[in-house]
Amino acid sequence: MSEAKSSSPHRSPGQNAWLRFKRNRAAVVSLWYLAALLVVVTAWPLILRFSPAHFAQSHNPDEVSNAQFMPPDSGHWFGTDIHGRDMFSRVLFGAQ
Repeated sequence: MSEAKSSSPHRSPGQNAWLRFKRNRAAVVSLWYLAALLVVVTAWPLILRFSPAHFAQSHNPDEVSNAQFMPPDSGHWFGTDIHGRDMFSRVLFGAQ
């Protein structure tokens, strides 16, 4: 008896998993989101180093200022803490 060949080529379990992953839209969107987040987290110190002085000073996670408990706005996306430090920068430095 001859064995019937399937119409699809033989794939490894890894190839099957990758095909299933690519068909899952939520998984692909999540992968792109995590990749973008990784780029931002790793590039944030470089962005601060080569940015204008007023931006770098107000977003330095160790810089203490008088802008205590400021609500989120265009200058401080997550607001500021008790010492006037930018919370967005502190979260990005903490993610490293």
